[in-house]
Amino acid sequence: MIVFISSCKSCKKAASNSGGQEIISLAKINRESTPVGLYLKERSILDEKYWKQEVLAQTYEAPIIAMWDQLRISVEKLEIFKKFLPDSWIPPTNPEITTINSLIESHEYEAGYVPHSHDQQLDFIEKLRKQKFKIIQSEWHHLNFQKAGPTYLSTVSFEIHAVNPDNRFIIKGLLEIRWNKDKRDHADQVKCQKLTVLRKKGGSVFAKIKIPPIPESHQKLPPRIRKEVSTHNSWLLLYDLNKDGLSEIILPQENTVYWNQGNLKFIPKPLSEYSWKIVSCAIIADINADGNPDLIFAGSNSLEQDQWGYWMMEKQSLVILKGNSQGEFNQPGEFIMTGLMSSSVITAGDIDKDGDLDLWIGQYLGAYKSGQMPTPYYDANDGYPSYFLINENHGKSFRDATESSGLLNKRFRRTYSASFVDLDEDGHLDLLKVNDFAGFDLFYNNGKGVFRNVTQEKVNKSSLFGMAHSFGDFNKDGHLDFYVTGMSSTTARRLDKMGCQRPDFAEYDRKRMDMAYGNRMYLWDSKGIFKQPEFRDQVARTGWSWGCSSLDFDNDGNQDIYVANGHNSRKTAQDYCTHFWRDDIYRGNSKPDPELSTIYRAVFNMNEKHGHSWNGFEHNHLLVNQGEKGFINLSFLMGIALEEDCRAVVSDDLDGDGKVDLLVTEPNKPGHRGQLFVLKNNFPNKSSWIGVQLEDEKLIHKKEIIKGGSPIGTKVKLKIQGQEQIAVFVNGDSFTCQHSLTKHFGLGQNKKVDSLEVLFPNGTKKVIKNPKTNQYHKVLQLIN
Repeated sequence: MIVFISSCKSCKKAASNSGGQEIISLAKINRESTPVGLYLKERSILDEKYWKQEVLAQTYEAPIIAMWDQLRISVEKLEIFKKFLPDSWIPPTNPEITTINSLIESHEYEAGYVPHSHDQQLDFIEKLRKQKFKIIQSEWHHLNFQKAGPTYLSTVSFEIHAVNPDNRFIIKGLLEIRWNKDKRDHADQVKCQKLTVLRKKGGSVFAKIKIPPIPESHQKLPPRIRKEVSTHNSWLLLYDLNKDGLSEIILPQENTVYWNQGNLKFIPKPLSEYSWKIVSCAIIADINADGNPDLIFAGSNSLEQDQWGYWMMEKQSLVILKGNSQGEFNQPGEFIMTGLMSSSVITAGDIDKDGDLDLWIGQYLGAYKSGQMPTPYYDANDGYPSYFLINENHGKSFRDATESSGLLNKRFRRTYSASFVDLDEDGHLDLLKVNDFAGFDLFYNNGKGVFRNVTQEKVNKSSLFGMAHSFGDFNKDGHLDFYVTGMSSTTARRLDKMGCQRPDFAEYDRKRMDMAYGNRMYLWDSKGIFKQPEFRDQVARTGWSWGCSSLDFDNDGNQDIYVANGHNSRKTAQDYCTHFWRDDIYRGNSKPDPELSTIYRAVFNMNEKHGHSWNGFEHNHLLVNQGEKGFINLSFLMGIALEEDCRAVVSDDLDGDGKVDLLVTEPNKPGHRGQLFVLKNNFPNKSSWIGVQLEDEKLIHKKEIIKGGSPIGTKVKLKIQGQEQIAVFVNGDSFTCQHSLTKHFGLGQNKKVDSLEVLFPNGTKKVIKNPKTNQYHKVLQLIN
């Protein structure tokens, strides 16, 4: 590929629109002796003292952003490149071709040395046009900026998604841009240092399924408020409510159940007349052990506006809507507790092994709210409290055991996801909770409901802006591993490479790359330690990541991972992130600050006015497990590299065909209604598969079915030719969602399975020897 930075009228105009307006606006405010004006003056002084190189990098970055913006909005994207050609382009050379699978091949190029003139570049673009080469979407990231004699060099990573009539392409690499010493928006030379072209024959593997819209009559929020409220945490639950083997789609915030009719046909009906206006988090489980699924949620029926006119969704309660045998929730809610502020996740499990589910509720306090900031930004324990509630007598009452259980000292984390899960393989449910501004915490259960924080002794580095997690046996050794998503920051990397620091915040700067590294994978080892693998970098940098789900999409026997990405995309890809790393992390503290709140509001309003993004236009990743080779992102080749700012991700075989489908949400924003993407898997692989389905409400004893008893926490072991894989049923994983009570295993080239072993949380197990493949096996829990 050719790429291309030079001066042009459209480039200068776009650069002016994306950055110039902010400079003018800030300069105007800067003259004012107001808190905002004084703040901006101080920031200018700090920029000159500590961040001069980064401010200059932002200036040189402007034409890159302008090109990216024009590529996004233009129909004839190849024509855009003609406006940004450098004086000299040095393309890569000597491709090495390898086969990934029967559909995909990889072309790896090395850096070239023969420059191409302006006319040669135009000829190549015209050649692509005649071949009906069409660019669909792209990403461009400014990795490094450095002095080079009389001028400057930029290192830019790029990824282009493209098609022609017969193929789909992922084209990614690194560019070295040598800027003109007199004109900052013009490149003398662009050299491609590295290039990979992934080519897939044929079209997309996944197909978007259109489902009926949610009827207006279902909604509890008035339309006017709904347009103004951001449902960043709009939950997505999967559950087989009518026990026909197919999962329903439940959207508590929208008060809607999409009843699964088979063949990916869905009918939307109201969830309950007793639903609330705001549902902050939710799960479905048999909380009262009566044999029927219940809806447990935290929410509010009252809304108040703050001083800026924004709707507040605080003053929440934890509520149960009891379900009946038809999967309906038609009884008034019963209060578990009140006094919650901003609940973000619920996880359930039988911690005391008395036959009913106990609850852990995490909360999230957003940065900037009321002028406070997470402090320190890498280990903040200064948010709203979490709660551990022991279920007394099948849901009739709940006892707060947060302090007595050993979960007190980290209860003020700003938590996004959490799961009860047995990670030390002692038969007792432990707790993994994932926190923004603090990484994650791992607590082991001693079997008596007392937890001990083992993060430092059992985990190899836990730092990240934690968003979500997923469990899977990624290396097929029969032990659970886990994957945690976070934020990989190009800005932080650039600052680190340029050596930009604040000596008065040495520890903050030392932690910068630990936090901004991105996602982290942890594999179990024989000593019970969770270590990051050698291929860790392959799964780390997906963007500002949110929900994630482990699935074997191609039934090859390896667990893949799908990751949602992107924070806030607006008009331009110009990124707020540089302000976060230059100023926000050093300013403020855990306490509310009205003056700082006013400043943040002014800055964000200005940012919004000019259409600036924050980690905008990032694409979802499908990290395909290649066994010993690690992982590779093939999302666009499979048709699921969504550019929307996505959040929740769940995987499930919605039509029971043995191929795992995907569901992804884009949240509502003020003035913009989000979407639910239902993505059908049409992978042509003929490999066999097998699955297990549990029921949340039944035990079996002497062939007599007895109601009550949840299988949450159950493990499934698959044994084939002496090898073992494991999967686990949990809730609270991914981001703002719940997976169904179904587990699916791809079998690759294997046609037979030695056994399926189902280990229930009450200590009983069910072994199915030589089970039939290419079907789901329903298994009921045994009485201990």
